[in-house]
Amino acid sequence: MLLLLCGGFAAAETLQAIRFAGNDTTRPEVMLQEMSIGVGDPLDLALIEDSRQAIMDLGLFKAVRAELLQEPEGAALLITVEEKWYILPIPRVGVRADGEADYGMELRFDNLFGLNQRFKLEYITKDSVTTDAPLRRELFVGYTYPRIIGTPYQLDVSAGHVTREQRQLDDGGEEIGLYRQDSRSLRLGLYRWQRVSGPSRGWRYGGGIGLQQEVYQHLDGAAVPYQDASNVQVNALVEFVDVREEQYRRRGRAYGYSIELGVPQLADFSYNRHLLYYRRYLPLDDQRSNINYRFQLGLANGEAFGSRAWSLGGSTSLRGYEGGYVAGNAMLLNNIEYLFPLSGYRQLRGVLFSDIGSAWPGVMEMDLGDLKVSAGVGLRWKVQLFVDVTIRLDFAWGLEPETQMTYLETSTMF
Repeated sequence: MLLLLCGGFAAAETLQAIRFAGNDTTRPEVMLQEMSIGVGDPLDLALIEDSRQAIMDLGLFKAVRAELLQEPEGAALLITVEEKWYILPIPRVGVRADGEADYGMELRFDNLFGLNQRFKLEYITKDSVTTDAPLRRELFVGYTYPRIIGTPYQLDVSAGHVTREQRQLDDGGEEIGLYRQDSRSLRLGLYRWQRVSGPSRGWRYGGGIGLQQEVYQHLDGAAVPYQDASNVQVNALVEFVDVREEQYRRRGRAYGYSIELGVPQLADFSYNRHLLYYRRYLPLDDQRSNINYRFQLGLANGEAFGSRAWSLGGSTSLRGYEGGYVAGNAMLLNNIEYLFPLSGYRQLRGVLFSDIGSAWPGVMEMDLGDLKVSAGVGLRWKVQLFVDVTIRLDFAWGLEPETQMTYLETSTMF
């Protein structure tokens, strides 16, 4: 929403001051570096609106208003924001249809120190209430600085630790041993926006390094059937981002290419993975209706830790199918959603969706006649009080196994 008081402004007048209101937490420099217009520039209504939208695109505010004021010193631009809450604890408790239960806590700090830094801590325990599936504990810590103040750079750091108690079975299905598997990971990434100043849109590129380790500990019975192993990988990314945040939806597009290479000189695996992707958020005439879709093509050669590069199934890829329903070193996936208003409550929308894709052992085995299809309905509730929180409830039907899955998440599909 842009409010301009234009009376008394000369056509060639320059902007003499920029002020902010409502930003009790967010520092002015976070918003200033997103703006297309600065002090001393000629007044340009298009650049003022572009700056207002760029501040809204940060995702930190419920609303942003721009207002031109005539002051004794000259024209002043007042940016008024409505801040969201920046601390979000999310209890994780649930039991799925397959009998697996998970419980724990996710804690997010958005806009840390008022600098749009983001910190996430997640601890989850997964167990089965109906089967002998092994106990699994997951710890994840992540930190992101989307744009370091005064620079065009983004920093990402994350670490994870997964512990599993694994049973070793003989040919008849009898337990003959028990061992513990610890999976540890550390990732570091640095990315650069092509444009040095102005909105965080357009091309960006960069890369990073990742370390993974699998360690096995004998607990009982037969010897552990696996050896400890480690992986060192380097990755690179180039992508174009032009996605705008509105109060109740997104609009715009993003596409790119990423590559990941195993480094056998430093660890145990040699492989390469390539991913091409495209996302589109297409607004319709109604202010709350959208058609959103995502396309992904993944190709890989070689493996790490004996696992295929991609697996599909679950709430973030192929809904209606169990997690890991298909896996392989070649992958194709398309997700499409139609979102529409349900009532006068603008944050709540319905959705019709379909997911189509599959994974194959390799590129030469890809068969477009063997695609898995699902369809479903759901609800989306955009919680404006918190940063990047959309309650997503999906009911999905997998057509091949004739299964029905229900998902409840706190983020959008893509």
